Parts: sequence; structure tokens; C-alpha cells
Amino acid sequence: MLRLRFLRVLLPLVLLPFLVLLALQLRTKERVHSSADGQDSVPGVRAEAIEWSLFDGGRRTYTALVNSALQEAQERFRLEGVRRFEVERDGAPPLVISADLAGVAGSSGERLIKLQGGVEVSEEERGVRVSVAELEIDQASGEARSIGVVQLESPQYRGTAERVVYGLEGQPTRVFGLRMQATDGGQLTARSATLHDGTRDVELEGQVRLTRGREFLASERLRIRRDSGGPLRHAEADAGVTGAVDTAARGPLRFEAERVEVHWDPAGEVEALALSGRALLLRESDRIAASEIEARRRGAADPGWELQAEGAVDAGGSLVGGPSVLRADRLAVRAGPDGALEGGEAVGGVSFRGGGASGESARATFRSAPGTGEIVLSAEPGRRARLARGQTRVVADRIVTDRAGIQLTAEGRVEATLLPAEAEGQDGPAHGLFRGDEAIHFVAARLDSRRTGQLLTFQGNVRGWQGERTLSAERITVDQTAHSLVAAGSVATRLPRDDAAVAVAEQDFVQITAAGLDYSEQRGLASYTGDARIRQAEGWMQAERIEVELRTGTAEGIEQIRGFETVRFEYRTSDDGGVPTPVTGEGDRVVYTPEERLVRLFGDRAPATVRRNADRGGNASGRVLVYRLDVGSIQVESGAQDSVRIVTSGDSQ
Repeated sequence: MLRLRFLRVLLPLVLLPFLVLLALQLRTKERVHSSADGQDSVPGVRAEAIEWSLFDGGRRTYTALVNSALQEAQERFRLEGVRRFEVERDGAPPLVISADLAGVAGSSGERLIKLQGGVEVSEEERGVRVSVAELEIDQASGEARSIGVVQLESPQYRGTAERVVYGLEGQPTRVFGLRMQATDGGQLTARSATLHDGTRDVELEGQVRLTRGREFLASERLRIRRDSGGPLRHAEADAGVTGAVDTAARGPLRFEAERVEVHWDPAGEVEALALSGRALLLRESDRIAASEIEARRRGAADPGWELQAEGAVDAGGSLVGGPSVLRADRLAVRAGPDGALEGGEAVGGVSFRGGGASGESARATFRSAPGTGEIVLSAEPGRRARLARGQTRVVADRIVTDRAGIQLTAEGRVEATLLPAEAEGQDGPAHGLFRGDEAIHFVAARLDSRRTGQLLTFQGNVRGWQGERTLSAERITVDQTAHSLVAAGSVATRLPRDDAAVAVAEQDFVQITAAGLDYSEQRGLASYTGDARIRQAEGWMQAERIEVELRTGTAEGIEQIRGFETVRFEYRTSDDGGVPTPVTGEGDRVVYTPEERLVRLFGDRAPATVRRNADRGGNASGRVLVYRLDVGSIQVESGAQDSVRIVTSGDSQ
């Protein structure tokens, strides 16, 4: 009995150190768990240096390493010294939080957790870290919300925000009142931001502005993407976008549009820019407006830029040399690394003006080079190529000109109009072959213009006219500076006998044909060569060369007609009975004065001869013969060595 009592006393003494050691071990390694409804927890229990967890529906949703945990009530916990508080999220990495204090209240699905004091929130996989005064985790709304000013930090940005909201049920993180400084020197501000992949993929809304050096983007919505290493690679903006990108060529490229996309290469250089919706692209004095514009940098093997614009394109500046305006349905442009124009093409309803010229066409291509350049206007059914410069207007199937307009070539159903000098505010002498106060029109297969339209050469079935005055040939060259004209190949002209009278019938015109024509307005002389033939109401004249001296000024008309080398003529005059009688003549030279109706025939190498109708009889020969059309008389001013017969209109011999 004594032995039993001794064991009762000794056994507790022996086990006491072991129990103390076990209690201490449990105190440092205690794990506190709560079921979905928290029924297995005992209010008032306190644990220190523990890993604390909460489970909802059999799934752990919250885990924390804390210095101490106290269950204040059945569904209330107080955590102190929160070293690591993990919040599980659907479809996203967990939030990792540290704080001085955390309070947990509510049952499963409706818990509200408040963390206070030096709160730091990390999205470790995305590299985003946030510091706030307080953080509230609302299980019912599926959100974690900051309270107070937010300090935000990532590999790409440092800055502040008014608040941050983390989604727990698949929603992305949202930040409000954002003001950030990028590691590459850029700045970013917005009313709100949605973080799809940390700060590598950010969608911003409300007065958004992204600035980086000379580049900026401003809009109501902007989405930016960066590489994992940090460089900005892609930006999409919409809702009234303005901005500028640095292309390292003649300053920043400014733009406006409803929607904008920008792509940068890994080195941070812009490699593509796309604008849509009332797009406008600007640099210095150059501008392009269109429905859509895309600029893309070419590869290293072919440095430079390519630009495409479509939809009501309106371009201005040095596009085609000098201050210019170009409109078209579509425009494609190539530029060098320095932004200087290399060439391009405009298609559909093309029209332009600038550099002293204006025009239109279905298609226009242009290329540029130092000191030169070329513009090609092409027609399509329903729209021909047209170009106006100075006093010249040209319409054709194809027009090629240099940028300065010094040289021009037009081909295919060419139509050209030469405006009078007065239209340019100049005072020029009146034409003889053509009047000086009216436009002259030409049609031809081809036109070559030189000296900025002052020297024009028409080729291929050429026809020119001014009112009732006409000129046709295979080739016609007009020198507007020298006021001269040269024609060759089947030359034919028609001139009114009297400009003061209305010409309505053939007898009202003088018609001349020849192989060639050389006309000088200053001398008032048209020289026809090569089987030249002139037809008038009173007859015709033919010679190797015919000169027509034309009056200029207010009293226009034919002053004198002269024929040279193998001259022949036939004129008709009425006899006493009013019957037209032909008179023919041959000689080396002839001078006809229409106003005096006087023909003087010269026989320089052999005697000249004038013959009347054989039925009437009579002829005359001599060195100089004079024939008067008004009375039909023939006179000899200088006879030949042989006998001379003089026959008058009343002589029956």
C-alpha cells in the first residue's frame, strides 16, 4: 500500500520535465486550422509563431505566417505580425501580403479581412508590388481593396495611385488615379488602369497620357504591352487619340486619329504606326489626312519608311516638290531613313495642286531624287490625266513631268490648250496665224513640253484651231517665248480672209497646204515649203515655197502672198458677160496682194507666162508680168528678148 502511494507521487515528478518540454515544442510549432464553418475552433485560444489557414468548401483560400493568432469569437480572428498572408485567386497567382495586423470576420463565403499597418501586396509572378495603409479583402464581392494612397512598384514603373482593387474570382487587378514613372524615362497617367499581366500588359482609361522623350500618346483609352525584360513594344489607343513618335528623321512624327497602334522594336525604335478613323499625320510642313494611315519601317537591308493611306486621302507639303496638295482614294509613299520622299503612288480620283501646277488623273506615280524627280499621271476609263501649268493646259492618257514642271511628255489622245498671254497678266503682240486674245487648242498623239511649257512639240496627226482658224500637220512645234511655230508633214492651214467679217463658206477662207511651215509672229510671216499650194475664192497658187505675210494688231488679215521656185497659179475673173474666165501663169516668183487684187509674176531664170482660156485666146510672156484680177488685164513691166503679146480682158485676139 505504501509502495502504491510512493508511485503516485514519484510518477508525476518523473513525467513533469517531459510534459514541459512537449508543451514548449507545441507552443512553437502549433498549426491552427478552421473548417468551412469554423466550428472546430475554440474562442479565446491564442497561438504564437504559427501558420494560420482558412478553408472554404474544402479548399484552402487563406494562409498566413504570423507572430500570433487569437480567435476572438466564433467567426472572428486577430492576427498580429503578419509576415506572409497568401490569398488564393481564380485564374491568377495568389496575392502575397505582409502587414502589422489583420482582422478576420464572417463565415465562409462572406468573410471580411482587414490588414493594417505597413501593408505590402505582391503579385510575385508578375513583379508588381503595392504599399498601402490598409487593405480590405471582401470575400462576398470577390475583391481586395486598398484604403489610402497607394505606392506601386514593378520592373517597369514606380509611382502612386489613389486606390487599387484586386479581383479574387478571375477579375484583373484595377488601379485608379494612376501616376507612374517608367524605368525608360517615360511617364504614365490615367484615371484607371487594368493590369492584365502585371505592368507588362496594361489597359488604361480616362485622360490617359503616355510620355517618353519626344514621344507621347494621349487618349481616353490606351493599352500598352512590354517585353518580359521591360521595353515598350506595343500600344493601342482609341477615342480621340493625339500623339507623336520619334522616327529619328526630321523631328517627331505627330498624329491624330480615332484609333492608333504603335509598335517598337527591342531597341525602343518605332517600327510601325497605324492610324484609323479621321487619321492625320504631321511632320513640319508635311501632312496626310485619310480614313486609315499606316507607316512601317523597312528592314536593315533597305532602310527607310513605307506609308499607306486609304479613304479620302488629303496630303500636303513637299509631297511632290514644293508646297503641294494631293487628294486621292489611296496613297502609297516611300521615304528614306531621313524622312525625305523617294517616291509613291496615288490611286483613284487623284487631284493635286502646287508648284505652279494643278491636275487630276485616275492614277499618279512619283519619284524623287536630289535635284530631280518625276510625276506620272495615268488615265483610266471615265477619268483622263490633266495638267495645267502657266499658259498650258494638257489632257492625255498619260502625262509625265518633272517636279518643277520644266519638262513634260503627254501621250495618247493628247488635248492641249494655250491660253492667251493676257490670261497671265502679260501684254503680248497679236498673232497673225492665230489671234493673240483667244485660246489655241491642239489635239495630237504626243506632246513634248520643254522650258516650263514655253516650247511645245506636238506629234502624230496634229490639229490646232482657234475659232475658224485651223492648222494641221504631223508635227508642230510652238515656241511661246519667241512667238514662233514650225510644222512639218502634210501641213494644212485655213485662215479667214477678213477677221472683221463672219466666215461661213469656203470662199471666206484662205487654205494652204505644204510639206512644212515656219511661222514667226514677230515678223508676221508664215513660210510654207515643199509643194506648197494656196487656195482662195479667186483661184489657187502653187510653188516650192509660199510666204504669207500677215498683218498683226487691230487690222488682222493677209497682207501679201509670195511664191518661189516653179510657181504656177490659176485665177478666175469675169469677162464682159459676167462669165468666170480662168487665167493661168507660170514663173519663178509671184507676189499677190489680195487687198489690191494684183498678181505680179517674175521670170528670173526664164520668161514668165500668163495664159487666158484657150477659147478666148491670148497670152503674155516676160520677165515681170502684172495681172489685175479686178479687171482681168495683163501688163508687161519688163519684157523678154523674144516678142511679147499683151492681152487685156477686152481683147478678142
